[in-house]
Amino acid sequence: MNRCSGCEKNFRSVGAFDMHRVGGYGDAIYKTRGKSQVVVGHTKPTRRCLDTGEMVALEMQQDEKGTWRGPANAYFEREEPA
Repeated sequence: MNRCSGCEKNFRSVGAFDMHRVGGYGDAIYKTRGKSQVVVGHTKPTRRCLDTGEMVALEMQQDEKGTWRGPANAYFEREEPA
């Protein structure tokens, strides 16, 4: 099981966990110094968890224990070894 520290939801697989996270981490901001570029900062990250409605719209499903999984036909939803 994979628990998200951002939204506190549980996911059956890493693939389902990854599916519920969207957005970017922020892009590097460069400054040119001579012939090279130096990272001087980053843009604001937009990474977030999908809400329940967004996950349902992606055909993710929640079982009776509250654990989320991806669509039934998704490759990444194969059982993980115990």
